[in-house]
Amino acid sequence: MRIVSSSPKITEKIASLFAGEILKTSSKNGFLIGLRGNLGSGKSVFARGFAKGLGIRKRILSPTFPIMKIYELRKRNYHAFVHIDAYRIKKVSELETIGFKDVIREKSHISLIEWADKIKKILPKEMIWIDFQHSKKENERMVKITNRPLI
Repeated sequence: MRIVSSSPKITEKIASLFAGEILKTSSKNGFLIGLRGNLGSGKSVFARGFAKGLGIRKRILSPTFPIMKIYELRKRNYHAFVHIDAYRIKKVSELETIGFKDVIREKSHISLIEWADKIKKILPKEMIWIDFQHSKKENERMVKITNRPLI
């Protein structure tokens, strides 16, 4: 699915609606969503809107320095939203110290990873990928959602 967003506000709305659809869906494995794109392409804006769509009212900032933040959810089968930012990761082994594999495997978690392409070799094949690209228009972004990695 390809979507054109004309502003950060629209990107947030798209993400919020997408989160609402995720909540309506039952998954025996939870959800893992990887975001890819250049700096300023809309990943953090999407993450903020996604969290709002899950019902999280806290201020959402990308966890660039702590790498991972976990927010409690009380939605049907989902008990946590895990927000990960892999921007600063140099080696995937760095993620072992924060229990990354256990967190993303948890069946009651919805996990969203910014800069997921930096750690794709340790990610499962069964996940949703969302790619962000700048457009020729200043605030416009191209958003592509797929259930398999792009090569």
